[in-house]
Amino acid sequence: MDQTTALQVTVSGYSDQVDRQGAGQESCSYFDGWLSTGDEVALRDSNGKTLGVSQLRADEHVSNNPPGPGEVTVMCSWEASFEDVPIHYFAPTLRVGEFGEVSLSRDSVTQGNVRLRPRSAMGVLAGDDVLFEVR
Repeated sequence: MDQTTALQVTVSGYSDQVDRQGAGQESCSYFDGWLSTGDEVALRDSNGKTLGVSQLRADEHVSNNPPGPGEVTVMCSWEASFEDVPIHYFAPTLRVGEFGEVSLSRDSVTQGNVRLRPRSAMGVLAGDDVLFEVR
C-alpha cells in the first residue's frame, strides 16, 4: 500500500483588481490572469496522471483584511486541500485555475503544506519569470 498524506494548498497575493460578489466569493486579477473562488486545482504526477482535484475556497482569515499599500490593493487568499496524496511520486505538479502548471518538490508534498504566490506586474518588471512563487 502506498504511503499517503493530506496536502493543504494556500494561494495568496495582493491584487489591485478585485471583484467581490459576496462573502467568500471573490475574484482577483494578477499578471497572468484572474483567480476566483471555485477555480479548479489539479494535482498530477510527472506523467500527467491526475492524483486529485480540488477547488479554491476563500480564506476568510486573510480576504477580509483592509486594503494594502496605497489603499488600492487587497490581499486575496484561497485554500484547496487534497486527501490521500501518494508521497512516492517525483516532480508532482499543481495547476491552479487557468494558470500553467507549477512543479512541486517531493518534500513540500511530504510536509503537507504548499504556499503559492501569483506573480505581480511589478515582479515581472523586476525580471520574475516564475508563474507562482512556491513557499
